[in-house]
Amino acid sequence: MTSAWFISYLLLLLLLANTQGWKEAKQYENGLANLKWATDYFIKCVGDGKSSIVVQVGNGAQDHATWGRPEDVVGPVPVYVITHQNPGSDVVGAMAAALAAASQAFVWRDAKYSAALLVSAKAAYDFAIRYQGSYTPTSVPDAAAFYKSSSWMDDVAYAAAWLYVRTGDVNYRTSALEWYNRHVKEEQGGTIWNNFDWDSNSWGAVVLLSRWADLASFTSITSQQLLRFKV
Repeated sequence: MTSAWFISYLLLLLLLANTQGWKEAKQYENGLANLKWATDYFIKCVGDGKSSIVVQVGNGAQDHATWGRPEDVVGPVPVYVITHQNPGSDVVGAMAAALAAASQAFVWRDAKYSAALLVSAKAAYDFAIRYQGSYTPTSVPDAAAFYKSSSWMDDVAYAAAWLYVRTGDVNYRTSALEWYNRHVKEEQGGTIWNNFDWDSNSWGAVVLLSRWADLASFTSITSQQLLRFKV
């Protein structure tokens, strides 16, 4: 699930950043269709978001040993879920961020589907903050050997930031800032994580936070990071 949401999110960023370019290339509808294929799956994984959420389908070793279509996999395929007793704020928080951002992408294209995405995003976010903790190594031990999580507060901060973008509810913005500051202090030892990948949404949160004028420090942090890639 960690790689699934990240790949989906990269496509989503491209769609949101250059919608007109996609349309001129006559690929906008294809892009949305590909995105919807992933977000339909996420909606099913979240369900009503009350007692459990599916976070992994398939065994890691079996998956990496099978280079073919999932339809060709022989035998039972395990399903892993997080629950109240076995939390996974990282993977579910990241899923909530992807769902909220996708809701923004579909808001003018398909209002009904956008609303469904938002419902799932809120349910996933609520689950992540209510039942706190990482999904590895305890909740989903199988994932630890392949997609071990280093932190979870960055994922929750990122989800809150996207929910603010989508809804305009300032409570999400406040939560995004609070969770990000806790992430830096409690999980990163006061430093900034330099990557944006399946294991870290820290920089995704920083970029969104930097969009808000009264958070000038995040704009400065983002500028410094971008200078690292200057040729």
